Amino acid sequence: MSLPTEIGAALSDLREEPAHLTPPVSLADAMRRLRIPGVGLAVVANGQIEWAGGFGVRTAAGTDAVTADTLFQAGSISKPVAALCALRLVAEGRLELDVDLNDVLTSWRVPPIGAWQPRVTLRQLLSHTGGLTVHGFPGYRRDEQAPGLVAVLDGEGNTRPVRVGSVPGLQFSYSGGGYCVLQQLLIDEVGEPFPELARRLVLEPLGMERSTYEQPLPRRLHSEAADGHRTGGRPVEGGWHVYPEMAAAGLWTTPSDLARFVLAVQRARSGETASLLPSALLDELLTPQAANIPMGLGLLLEGEGASRRFGHGGDDQGFVAKMVGYADVGLGAVVMTNSDDGQQVGEALLQATARAYDWPDRAASEPALRDPSAEEIDACIGTYVSEGGQHLGVERAEEGLALAIPGQSPIPVAPVTAAEWHAVSLSVTLTFELGASGRAERMQLHQEAEYTIDVELERLA
Repeated sequence: MSLPTEIGAALSDLREEPAHLTPPVSLADAMRRLRIPGVGLAVVANGQIEWAGGFGVRTAAGTDAVTADTLFQAGSISKPVAALCALRLVAEGRLELDVDLNDVLTSWRVPPIGAWQPRVTLRQLLSHTGGLTVHGFPGYRRDEQAPGLVAVLDGEGNTRPVRVGSVPGLQFSYSGGGYCVLQQLLIDEVGEPFPELARRLVLEPLGMERSTYEQPLPRRLHSEAADGHRTGGRPVEGGWHVYPEMAAAGLWTTPSDLARFVLAVQRARSGETASLLPSALLDELLTPQAANIPMGLGLLLEGEGASRRFGHGGDDQGFVAKMVGYADVGLGAVVMTNSDDGQQVGEALLQATARAYDWPDRAASEPALRDPSAEEIDACIGTYVSEGGQHLGVERAEEGLALAIPGQSPIPVAPVTAAEWHAVSLSVTLTFELGASGRAERMQLHQEAEYTIDVELERLA
């Protein structure tokens, strides 16, 4: 199946990312310069998988092409799939969202903190509001002996123990450790190994036939898996790491199978299928559960109305992935790469897909950039310093201005207004506070990325 003309045209003008490739640049050129061996892409349009395929190779040392069937590690996209396993058991009446987990757990229990016994619920696990520790997991080399799940929970592996570190229920605090607790909860309730229960509850019903939580990856699948690569193209030792933290980071899958997950949610929302979850529980899945972050039950949420969308990102050692779908429109995409640097090309691919298929929020998210005047350029050039002492420069570039960050190539920016400048195809906005003379006195740097905060900077005299 060939790449759709619309996406091919968009990718021929793939704009620069943080490596600052001179536009226009082809996808192949971007992958070569960033040393990203392979990329997989699946596009959801018109309520179906419109296109799926790959670019590049499974490993930098080989010639086997990435195809629609190539397996990638999904990283934290493992979490929403695991969350759906739990919600299917809630729908069956076997689990409850708001019951103390210690009433169900048998192989391991949420420990007390001194004399205080925390109460953590399934809802809090799924929405990262349980106050549990351990953000993520590095995995284990294939020649290492990986610990069991209970040992991971007790800190006997290469991460700290999973404990309650803040008051449960008050706010979102990302916790891969919480999804390890979820994994143990499901094992205790169902009495099956996690890969088997996940296949029975979610993977098979959704047609995700190329997906597995098996860790280590079975030898029969090695020839179908991509190898991971670190920054600069260095291969991950042994090809990939092993993750006993399956629900948090252990899913092997393809972009097409994750697109089937997106479609399952969309079709259930539209009423096309009623077998995924009851409507009330489906609403809970896509309802923000935290006061500080729009996090549903396993899915990050964005936008409103026709632009309402859900998704998740993921990265394991040597792999980066992103999944996005619209709640009420049959649109979305999944991109998976076998490189730690994959986010750069992945985001550009998603933006190209958004342009090609006219995603609902595309116009709103792509400001109308224009050519700056000489006066606008001169007003903003200078060195700016943050309260923490970080120095950023704004300098003249061939077509206007560029943001100079230590250790990075200059990032070209273009204006929407004299005070608001955007990086092309990179979700960075510079907002300048102009003084009475028209000269910039302060600058705010805003990034549209998870877990980021705005950086406020003063201009040096």
